[in-house]
Amino acid sequence: MKRTMTVMVSAMLVAAAMQAAPQGQKYVDWAKSPQAYFMTAAEKAQWDKLATDQEAEAFVNDFVAKRGGQAFVAETEKRAAMADKYLSFGKTKGSETIGGKMLVLFGAPASVAINDRAAKHHYNAAPPDPGSYAASGRSAGGAPVEDGGRTNATLAPGQSFRDFSFTFYGKSVPGLNREQLDTTVTVDLGSGKAALKDKKQQADLDTIFESVAAASVVKK
Repeated sequence: MKRTMTVMVSAMLVAAAMQAAPQGQKYVDWAKSPQAYFMTAAEKAQWDKLATDQEAEAFVNDFVAKRGGQAFVAETEKRAAMADKYLSFGKTKGSETIGGKMLVLFGAPASVAINDRAAKHHYNAAPPDPGSYAASGRSAGGAPVEDGGRTNATLAPGQSFRDFSFTFYGKSVPGLNREQLDTTVTVDLGSGKAALKDKKQQADLDTIFESVAAASVVKK
């Protein structure tokens, strides 16, 4: 009886997972795309109920149209490319990280500061000079300093980190709902993984993400 119940529960979990996104293949990864960062909580709930590619296509077309159509698509692609260019490390694409999500949703930051730090250095080659990155970047009105993780050093996970401290202004980000947002994203240079330096800020950012997503709707 116990084995039967386990099998039944497993089957239910699989069925539930299958229902969490359209069953077809065309839009199977759309919910993880940069465009989907702009989904509100209500739209995410709607997306989870879709069952076919036809339903998903209708949803995506309406979703894009409400946000300005091709102009929204082009701007989102530009922001995602910016995140990939400046925040990709190792096999991790910048647009798929928390920092990339902010760049896609908020656009280019008003300013960015970069700080390299290490618990222990595990370089097999000469470490990069942090000053070279700062010298090549812009401190205001531009994108983060370019690096993309392309260094000549081999790093061990958990040893060397790069902090990206972003500042965004509410006047430039519809839905930010505050005069200024300061946040820091830390990248583990060994693993390529990115995370908020202050984990306690996540709840606040989730609220901001929702309000910015709602503000992206220009046509009801």
